[in-house]
Amino acid sequence: ATMHNIRPIHGSTIVMCNVSEAMEVSASGARGMGASVRTVREVAMLLALMFKYSCEQCVFVLFDAVEGGHKIVHSLKDDFILKNMDQVKTLARQFDRRSRFPFAILNELLKDRKKVDNLVVLSDAMLGPGGENYEAENPLGTGGISAFLEKYRSLVNADLLYVSVDVAGNAGVSSEESDHPNNVALTGFSDSIL
Repeated sequence: ATMHNIRPIHGSTIVMCNVSEAMEVSASGARGMGASVRTVREVAMLLALMFKYSCEQCVFVLFDAVEGGHKIVHSLKDDFILKNMDQVKTLARQFDRRSRFPFAILNELLKDRKKVDNLVVLSDAMLGPGGENYEAENPLGTGGISAFLEKYRSLVNADLLYVSVDVAGNAGVSSEESDHPNNVALTGFSDSIL
């Protein structure tokens, strides 16, 4: 139903989904979503798949915010979101553990000056402005997520929309740190996020 009921998200989008063990906790709000969606991690993966199918152009990245590593989901089996959950779950277990947040992808965007319109991060906490920034994790030592957003907006796309979704719904946001109009912080899960 997602593909038929939601207008496409225009432009180029990168969706980053945290699949760490820390997200392997029960998702009470996931009742009625089927047997394949019971944990916060599975809710995040489902929402990431919904983004993947709703975006005009989408790069779907799985990352492990605790142990490290990331994987780009290149191809999916078919046009049914729930049928792809098993493939995404399998990919989530195949990490090359290096850094906790996939800064390599963001640093590449800056280096190549590649235009992205939307950057979505799904996790069990607020990431970026107003939340966990991962400053020490960036291998280039150029700051965390907030520093990336500032630099990217000044060099490549001033209109980049950054959306951080705390799927677990338990994070607070510091308003003083998230004052850019294109930084959106959401908590909880609903397909209306799309």
